[in-house]
Amino acid sequence: NLVARHPLKRPLLVRAIFIGRPLTVLVPLVIALTGGEPPWLSLAVVLVVYSTFFFSDAFASVPWMNLLSRVFPPERRGQIVSRWQLGKAVGLLAVSGVVSLVLGERGPAFPYNYAVLFAGVTLALVLGAVSLSRLYEPPPREEDEPETPVPWRELGQHLRRLWGEDLRFRRLTVARVLFSLSGLAFPFY
Repeated sequence: NLVARHPLKRPLLVRAIFIGRPLTVLVPLVIALTGGEPPWLSLAVVLVVYSTFFFSDAFASVPWMNLLSRVFPPERRGQIVSRWQLGKAVGLLAVSGVVSLVLGERGPAFPYNYAVLFAGVTLALVLGAVSLSRLYEPPPREEDEPETPVPWRELGQHLRRLWGEDLRFRRLTVARVLFSLSGLAFPFY
């Protein structure tokens, strides 16, 4: 609803990502400067900073999806997103090697090895934020249907109606919830 009221989505995206992402620099700083003592301080900083980051990035995902649909033409969007996913997968393989080196015997001593890893995360997040802030957003086209926000008091009724009438939406929602639940097992492997 908040995003639908704004014709340009990039300013909302940039505002949201520059709230949470730069804050992540606090985590490696606190770990490095305190040497991880007392442990509760490092844990508290990680929880507060990354909760703020996740909240702000979740808010940023709403204008991002709208922006994505505006920037990339529908006939090329699938190809572009699949290349992006492939690039992320290859990048994750490279990062796993770096993590092994940093946490290995030749890496920095504990807890400084974790400070290095969190600093790497911060660098990646800030570089991503700078890249996203430089993204060009084309103005809304006249042939695009205007977004009509649903009033908050009618949102529950609107979602119930949408759930009941749109089979594809229902299937997508169930699939996304099941996929998300499947991730609960990952920490145990």
